[in-house]
Amino acid sequence: RRRADQRWTWSREGDKATSHTLYRLPATIMRGTLRSGPAAAPYLLIVCILSAASEPRSSAGRPLREDFAFADVVASGAGPPPAHMMSAAAAAPAPSPLSPFEGNKVRAFASKKNQAAHNLMDAIKQVQNVTEFYRRWGEDRPITSLGACYTSDRHLSGFEIAATTAYSPQDCQAKCQMDGHCWGWTYFGDSNQCSLAEGGPEKGHTMAESGKKIVSGPKSCGWPRPNNPVREDEKIEEALDELIPTLSMDSKIGQLIFLVQFRTTVENLKLTAAGAAQIPRPPHGMSLKDTLKLFDQLYDESLKVGDGIPVMFVTNAVHGNTMIKGATIFPHNIAIGAANDPDLARRVGEATALEMAVAGFDWTEAPTVAVARDIRWGRTYESYSSSPQRVKNMAFAMVRGLQGDPNNDKDFLSDAHVIATCKHWIGDGASSKGITYGDVHLEEEEFRDVHGLPFVACIEAGVQSIMPSYTAYHGTSMHGNWFLNSAVLKGMMDFQGFVISDFDGWVWNAVPGCSVDNCPATIGTGIDQLLVGYGDYQKLMSGIKKAVETGELPEERFNNAVRRGLRTKM
Repeated sequence: RRRADQRWTWSREGDKATSHTLYRLPATIMRGTLRSGPAAAPYLLIVCILSAASEPRSSAGRPLREDFAFADVVASGAGPPPAHMMSAAAAAPAPSPLSPFEGNKVRAFASKKNQAAHNLMDAIKQVQNVTEFYRRWGEDRPITSLGACYTSDRHLSGFEIAATTAYSPQDCQAKCQMDGHCWGWTYFGDSNQCSLAEGGPEKGHTMAESGKKIVSGPKSCGWPRPNNPVREDEKIEEALDELIPTLSMDSKIGQLIFLVQFRTTVENLKLTAAGAAQIPRPPHGMSLKDTLKLFDQLYDESLKVGDGIPVMFVTNAVHGNTMIKGATIFPHNIAIGAANDPDLARRVGEATALEMAVAGFDWTEAPTVAVARDIRWGRTYESYSSSPQRVKNMAFAMVRGLQGDPNNDKDFLSDAHVIATCKHWIGDGASSKGITYGDVHLEEEEFRDVHGLPFVACIEAGVQSIMPSYTAYHGTSMHGNWFLNSAVLKGMMDFQGFVISDFDGWVWNAVPGCSVDNCPATIGTGIDQLLVGYGDYQKLMSGIKKAVETGELPEERFNNAVRRGLRTKM
């Protein structure tokens, strides 16, 4: 905000006692900068950062879904949580002598889960509306505000299913989210113990006074339900119902494979019957003529392999179709965000889509909708702003420019438009110390309101593809996070498109049990297509096939991944 004394002031909501004053560059320096050419780059970067950081945090402005239910996720086709997410402790009939809870442990899911979750959250909120900061439990832990759906100094009295260690209430909640049986949790600050509970008030839960350093909360504080304009098309669904049962297992698996740019060849397409392929990236780009010639070869070959499903052509057109010689290169996202003109972003998207379409592309891995909060992150320039509201506005406009208007059948994904990908879901701009493969330690509400807000805009703009982040959330890789990928994104937020992995994303931030050559587990947690970097195609595909045959990867989840990709193609 510009004040009368010409200072920029930025304060982080949730820690209002802390503010940082950034002095405005004198006008004489700015005038000199504009005349000084390349030497002015550092000054221009500062101006971009000041502009991008100048707006306060804003929430989605929509009612939150506080009735989390696995039924919503199953209805979305995402499937139930993988078996490894179910607590082994849930099967034990004997009570834990160390448990802060009363009663025996339960063995199965609670009935009426939707109502149970709703009642549990209501009970917690009615006990105490927490506004104070919780005290620091260790010098290395920053003081932060408690989530509004947390309650302090009380614990859940009821059925415990697991006890583990956690370093904060937020970490304890994240552990509950990754346990398929958990519906509530209690964190004991004195011992760093995290107790996970099943069921809700109908299972015997009450709130009991426990003294200091104790925090309790629900599985989730709720996520927004965007108004998704893209609904299922009856004719396409009927066509998919007819097509998918006729496909061979190898053809289905091929649709889950994405050829990376340095491995996009006719030979690899024959080997995999891949569903998508990136454009090769020679040092100086490809000419339009060479691109069209290659795409014709690959397209014709895709009709001959497997069951003859056409391959889609993809590029990273983050700021223009930059892989093609002669195409327009636009300013990067940080500069578009500094302009703060959504209509400009829309027109950039339209121009990029048109220059992609004439070169034969179907799909771009853009826009990046990160809310960068630590400029040590090496991809800060891909962020429109540190303001979630500004990123939201730019994301909506860019997706509309790339894909067209989903409310206009003649415009949406027409010949002049391409499929957009909002990335990286979720929190790439919030990684600890700005590390690309790092961990995000935020509490769920800030995570949702700041870093989830742009994805609300993406879904409301009709985006057809979303890519997970290389980061982890409280220790769980985003490429292996069933709760965020399936329960939240496909369930609560009603995303109807498909989820594409990042380049070997299951390796860079490791998903348990996975290797570069084998990771059916990432599909089980909600990833619909794998951007395979260095892995062996045959080993990866045989691993998926074996997982489906043995039930490790449920056939319903496997077929749903295939269906989501084919739906977008149609």
